[in-house]
Amino acid sequence: MKYALSGMMRFTAAALCLFCTLSVFCSAKAAKTDVIITNSAKAYLLADAPSMQPIVEFNSQEPVDAAGLSRLPALLIICESVDKGEILPDSMIRVSDNAASIKGPTAFLEANENISVQQLLKSAVMISAGDSTYALAQHLSGTEQAFVQKMNARLSELGINKEYSRIIDSNIKLSANDLAVIGKELMKSPSFTMYSNVYMDDLTHEDARYTELVNPNKMINTYAGCFGLSTGSSSGAGYCGVFCAKRGESVMLCVVAGANNSKERFAIASELLDYGFANYKSEVLLNEGDVAVENIEVKGGTQRYINLVAKKDAALLLNKNENAPEAKINVPEYLTAPIRAGETLGTLDYFDANGNTVMSVELVSQVSVEQAGIADYFMMVLMNWVRM
Repeated sequence: MKYALSGMMRFTAAALCLFCTLSVFCSAKAAKTDVIITNSAKAYLLADAPSMQPIVEFNSQEPVDAAGLSRLPALLIICESVDKGEILPDSMIRVSDNAASIKGPTAFLEANENISVQQLLKSAVMISAGDSTYALAQHLSGTEQAFVQKMNARLSELGINKEYSRIIDSNIKLSANDLAVIGKELMKSPSFTMYSNVYMDDLTHEDARYTELVNPNKMINTYAGCFGLSTGSSSGAGYCGVFCAKRGESVMLCVVAGANNSKERFAIASELLDYGFANYKSEVLLNEGDVAVENIEVKGGTQRYINLVAKKDAALLLNKNENAPEAKINVPEYLTAPIRAGETLGTLDYFDANGNTVMSVELVSQVSVEQAGIADYFMMVLMNWVRM
């Protein structure tokens, strides 16, 4: 969504305060706790995925045993590394003794067998294979300690204060909110979503053995629009899952922890998602990097005009029949060099029907502009003369 400049638009002290203190993921709606869900789950959460605004929640901040979902942070680091090209899908990995000894859901890897990153990634995403996850993590960072440090740092960036001590750490407790935040990041990963909605496939071993991979998330087959994410279960944790589904432009994210059985887990998730799609809609206003204001003048710089872009994703959760908010640009009439790329130079403010501010999006410079010197002014004059 682009906006042209009109009239004199200058910063105010109030606006500066506003964009420094407001998150782009804000909404006046509070999560409901009175929606009746027939269950005995330890915790659950339904959120609008683009805005991460909670819709329905129960015990969502309480850390609980999440069974195999505790492997999701490791998978996030791996998938993001594949997306960045730090690990190539066709690279071959020799499986270590430690990787082959991992218990729980596995791809039945054997020590010293050679297998591709792509095969390991497929099994790690589809069935939460611990041996595949460990092998990929070890390949990425060299040692378990180095990978764990990277994983803990990434969690800290996401606002999740957990300290893993091992790649596969079943002692970690995560809240439904933690799992939703991790799930949101995994949804952004092409290498994750490539396999998260695949129900059945197989893994080919070096010795020509086949391991059949059957995704335990039955909702990718039974719930319209579901494209992931992951499930887990254990005697202590019960039945858990992180689920995401898209219908039209709306994307819902659901977490269930501690259900009594698999059937109840999927029933709770379906009921929550049904409620979300029936009553709410996602409204994505801007994505990070989208041009919001074009060709704003720069004085005293080596470049005469620049664009301003959204610093972060901007999304709102709206009631089903609610109209999108009105937008107002809050930027100066012109800018003065020097300007740094990524420097905040204005806001795009959104208002509801009553005139209340519901969101303020920081607008930043798309490029750096140096202050012009004598040589730069000479070249400008020369270029203008040539054009005459």
